[in-house]
Amino acid sequence: RLVIVEEFLDGAPLDEIALEGARLPWQQVVSLGSQIANGLVAVHKAHIVHRDLKPGNTILLGDGTVKIVDFGLAKAPDDMTRMTETGAILGTPLYMPPEQLLGTKTSASADCFALGIMLYSMLTGEIPHDGGNLTDFLAQRTTQPITPIKEFLGDELPAKLAKLLDKSLRKDESLRPKANEMANNFTANGFQIL
Repeated sequence: RLVIVEEFLDGAPLDEIALEGARLPWQQVVSLGSQIANGLVAVHKAHIVHRDLKPGNTILLGDGTVKIVDFGLAKAPDDMTRMTETGAILGTPLYMPPEQLLGTKTSASADCFALGIMLYSMLTGEIPHDGGNLTDFLAQRTTQPITPIKEFLGDELPAKLAKLLDKSLRKDESLRPKANEMANNFTANGFQIL
């Protein structure tokens, strides 16, 4: 008999804090992103890929701490399957990288892409490729580049932060930063504002 025990978290999911269309200050986004990236470092160190990282699966506690939750779709990278037996894609498409949407083997870089989408949407108030129907979305996400964040925010955003976010959203997963690279960049570039 399997029993799952989870910590009680007294907080709110980030999707309730960063409402669609609302923009958060980059300093707040960096604080949230840094914590999520560090959480992903721990998850990936345990050889787990979350596969459904999104604002609704991250909880902001009253003390400002962010926790990653809902590991219902998580898998070990060696155990990744192309799709479910029925052919359905598991997870939330708006935060998925192209390879996950296409049903190919998913690695830890999928979580870094999802984090990049989360941060991009918190900064711009928009989710890239979120327009039209699911067919249009899938075609755009898998074939078209995401508009560089500097085109939305200009000089409002530090150049090194814009570069890190744009890198996390690359179509080629081998060119995306790892979670530890993202976490280290937040700190090394003086972005860690807690």
